[in-house]
Amino acid sequence: MNNASSWNESAVNCQAQGGHLAALASALEFPFLDGLCTSDASGSCWLGGTLRRSSSSGIFTPNWTDCRVLWNDSFYPPAPPPPSTNCSDPSCPDFLENGWCSLVVNSSLVWGSCDTKHSFICTLGPDGSCGGRSANKAYIITLSVVSSVILSTTLGVTIWLLAYRRTKRRRRRRRDQSTLAASAAIAPAWRVYTFSELVNFTDGFAPENKLGGRHGGGGDSDSFTYKGVLADGSPVAVRKVRRPGLQGEKDFLAEMRKIGRLRHENLVAMKGCCFDRNDGYIIYEFIPNGTLDDWIHHLPSGARPLDWDARMRIAEGIADSLA
Repeated sequence: MNNASSWNESAVNCQAQGGHLAALASALEFPFLDGLCTSDASGSCWLGGTLRRSSSSGIFTPNWTDCRVLWNDSFYPPAPPPPSTNCSDPSCPDFLENGWCSLVVNSSLVWGSCDTKHSFICTLGPDGSCGGRSANKAYIITLSVVSSVILSTTLGVTIWLLAYRRTKRRRRRRRDQSTLAASAAIAPAWRVYTFSELVNFTDGFAPENKLGGRHGGGGDSDSFTYKGVLADGSPVAVRKVRRPGLQGEKDFLAEMRKIGRLRHENLVAMKGCCFDRNDGYIIYEFIPNGTLDDWIHHLPSGARPLDWDARMRIAEGIADSLA
């Protein structure tokens, strides 16, 4: 607005236009306002910043009259110190009453006496009288409500998932227990073999049928495991065991009867046993991928190590089968 006016007159004029004197939120906006102002012959324009004394505290504080933009000291020059109340200069009473007002002068931001006359820059909008307070308040309320809904929904879904997983685990545990209890009453699906049958299964314990690593050895140097094939074509593993605590065939078969009754998805199924010359042999289903010991300590060539997620699942399965 090119008609030179005092700061108060400029503010009234902007309000009449449905706006307010321009405010600066950051230094990035200054080049635009400066371009508007330098197009005027005077080269000086009022902005909406004031430095007025508080009636309650008597302290001079800067602010923008639109009530929405916060004052930013990082780019605006510091305000001149206010004169003392007993100042004899003729401008003192005027300053104590009106304070300083913000100006753009020759591409600079300065403070000036509010009664001097300059052009001014208005910001036009739907509300020119501190309407931003209600808008900001409504925005904060809306943001709070939306955040609360999102938080409550997330919390509810999390609680539901935890409850669902716990229920699922309980059902699985009960199912496994019933399966184990039911399988315990089933007649053992195994038999006692003769040593000559074991020789036939393993092709005379041929060296090429010997399983490497610690396949079922249990750390006993006299223990070994061979791959074999039953008469019906089923692959099996034949393991020789020597238990110092066993007194003979009777004790060995008694222990095998206990083991043979166990049924669980994580336990290798026992197919039969044999006792010959104080040596015990266990025939169980053949697991082509080897033992857990192989995969942890004797990794097959070209195989990838077990990740921790797989190891945790295996550990849980072992604990479940032991229970």
